[in-house]
Amino acid sequence: MLWDQSDDALELTDSSPIKVGDGADMQIYHDGTNSFVTNATGALKLATETSGIVVTIGHTTSETTVADDLTITGTTVGTTFD
Repeated sequence: MLWDQSDDALELTDSSPIKVGDGADMQIYHDGTNSFVTNATGALKLATETSGIVVTIGHTTSETTVADDLTITGTTVGTTFD
């Protein structure tokens, strides 16, 4: 771990996880190729519990893969399903 004053950033080497929780239940790290957020307990929630917060996954030209079941609650707009 290094504080790079010229970059004004805390820099961690590859595969150095930031561990959160008493049992390190959640971790954030980059292995040099891919980036990971792992969660061992409870639900992994993105955004907040406040209504109206947008969550964007991917980019307009990227492909998003869901590796297991996908449940959609609420309204879908402009969506095509195969």
